[in-house]
Amino acid sequence: MRIVRETGYRPNFAARALAGRRTTTVGLLRFGSSRMQADSFYDPILAGLRQALDVVEYDLLFFAPSRLAGSRDLTEPVVSGRVDGIVVIGTQTDREAVAEAHRRGVNVVHVGRRDFGADVPYISADEVGGIEAALNHLRMHGHSRVALVAEDLTFEPTRDKAEAFRRLRLASGAAPGSLIVHGVGQANPERVRDVARQLLDQGITAAVTTRDPIAVALVRGLREFGVQVPEQFALIAYDDLDWAPLAEPPLSCIGPPRFEMGRAAGEMIVDLIERRAVSSPRVLPTQLVIRRSCGCPWSPLDERAEGDT
Repeated sequence: MRIVRETGYRPNFAARALAGRRTTTVGLLRFGSSRMQADSFYDPILAGLRQALDVVEYDLLFFAPSRLAGSRDLTEPVVSGRVDGIVVIGTQTDREAVAEAHRRGVNVVHVGRRDFGADVPYISADEVGGIEAALNHLRMHGHSRVALVAEDLTFEPTRDKAEAFRRLRLASGAAPGSLIVHGVGQANPERVRDVARQLLDQGITAAVTTRDPIAVALVRGLREFGVQVPEQFALIAYDDLDWAPLAEPPLSCIGPPRFEMGRAAGEMIVDLIERRAVSSPRVLPTQLVIRRSCGCPWSPLDERAEGDT
């Protein structure tokens, strides 16, 4: 160690990778956007991923999405020796590119369920359990006519929520039309206003939304018709972003375990790289976070969750 200090020796990671045939680096690719703002859905996932890699002294390399998404070749970073595996996140995943990389032997893990047509390892939240907990809570408040207000119904996690919603309707013996699914795209104000009008015309008294911003847009749409949340209409949102307690009213939310999902993805990709057995898919429980939009009394000093779902 004295000689190391005196000579100013620094390890050469390229040479180490050649000798050990491993870079101890994981690539991160986000399809759709490179933004990682602090209140984003993905920021806690990134934090969990980094923690899992820090424990085993792996580095994380964030790839510019335009470069890889444009070439659609996820094998190149691994074959060229830049990384040992790739974690993929984002709503606009190139399913073909991910599936092809998996078929060609690349260590790849996806955060969030997608239909790849191949057994790509992935981590996801329990969409069904979250919807069930929200519906049970709204029924506890006396709401028998509930709607699901969703964005893109072709997006797999949203479709899972919608299918679970319909299935739970049948299981509960609800009357036809008592639970309804509405799509609003990316919370377009005109579309949200139309949906708010439809909900009121159909006698709906509560809704579950598949994203926090949709819930906020729906609150505004209902107010245009003189309907107040939660006094006259109850809402539970899916996401539980950092600003959900700051909305008016504060949003009751189904909270996916985003930090835990990132950490699980980190552990899974390292297991793949180091040739350990991996169990996939891995589905983690959600949590119903109670605030005021569902009709419950709430204080920011006394926030509570109804356990894991």
